[in-house]
Amino acid sequence: MVTLAAILSLANDGVTANELYALVEQDIVPSVGRGLTAKELLRTVQSVAPTWEARAYLSREYYSSEKATGDFWFEKVQDLRDWTKGYQYLRSALWAGAFPIVGVNVSGSTGKVGIGTSLVYHWSAVSGLSGEWGRGSIWQWVRLYNPFNNQEEYYHADHFHRYWNYLGYANRELILLSR
Repeated sequence: MVTLAAILSLANDGVTANELYALVEQDIVPSVGRGLTAKELLRTVQSVAPTWEARAYLSREYYSSEKATGDFWFEKVQDLRDWTKGYQYLRSALWAGAFPIVGVNVSGSTGKVGIGTSLVYHWSAVSGLSGEWGRGSIWQWVRLYNPFNNQEEYYHADHFHRYWNYLGYANRELILLSR
């Protein structure tokens, strides 16, 4: 919710995480150890910021229940699993002025991506990729706004990519918010 509040406050001065939560709390059923699901995040944006576009991209297959009901609420993009193509999606989104929100594994005690023993799934906003990306591995960095610590953090691309998934599963989730 804090990530959403930070992004949506750009269009709605003074929106706080508590106000967002109060607006949608009757519709939210947090998952144990995870908070909001990607689907709940999309519903939240549609509820509190109907002028914003929210799209979800996941690398997993559709579940049988989704197939049976025709509930195709996300676009299946297996390329998100690929290192190069996953970063191309992020860079394209940033260049287009969108706000990419990704699900990453963070330490339950420090909030740092992939650092710690008790990892939890957490939503963070990608706020930038290093400009010298094409110069080689040591130049490839990802900048995140991490609401766990309410700060921007920098991670090497390899480290970030390793923890951009749902608690070790092969699924990668990317939500793009745009105005």
